[in-house]
Amino acid sequence: MKLGEIESQLQRGHTTAEKYSYMASAVVDVSTPAIHSGHSLIAKIGGGNVPAAQGVQSAVCFTVAADS
Repeated sequence: MKLGEIESQLQRGHTTAEKYSYMASAVVDVSTPAIHSGHSLIAKIGGGNVPAAQGVQSAVCFTVAADS
């Protein structure tokens, strides 16, 4: 392989990594307010035996566990 080809492949890989990093940051930026709202909702209603709260709690806890 020629040096120019190697440099070209490295540059494409770097560009791809930057795009994935940008997309991951965008997902976090978009989902953070919703997760915060879920936590606020759970705090307000206290969780417990409220069926709707259990759904919100499981969704929020799953999201938090995936982030860890």
